[in-house]
Amino acid sequence: MKDRVIKNDWRTFDMPELCEVAKMNRALSKEEYQLLVCGFKPRDMDDRWFLYVQNDWVFLHRSWTGHCIFKLKLEVSSDNVILTDIHINRDSDQYRSVNLEADKDEVNSILTSLLGLIRSSFC
Repeated sequence: MKDRVIKNDWRTFDMPELCEVAKMNRALSKEEYQLLVCGFKPRDMDDRWFLYVQNDWVFLHRSWTGHCIFKLKLEVSSDNVILTDIHINRDSDQYRSVNLEADKDEVNSILTSLLGLIRSSFC
């Protein structure tokens, strides 16, 4: 089992004030939640994302720049775990997308990919 990834494990910048906030409704299994809590630290230049969980928030930073692109709110109960809100970086110098639905699809794709990578590293 590897150590849990924390913010200080990578050079990061906080989410800028210029961001879009929207609702999201992605349920996670207990296993997926445990994997997210482990986090993901890039192993080489091909790994584009750095992920960690802090205070019921999932943070996704670009690995090369350290910019926070997505921030996702976790609601954890005894019955389920749900990603309820998404904050999306809208600073065009850091992230160029302006399409909310495409961004939601992108973050879901990133999470699915990273969960597989975390699972394979035996968190």
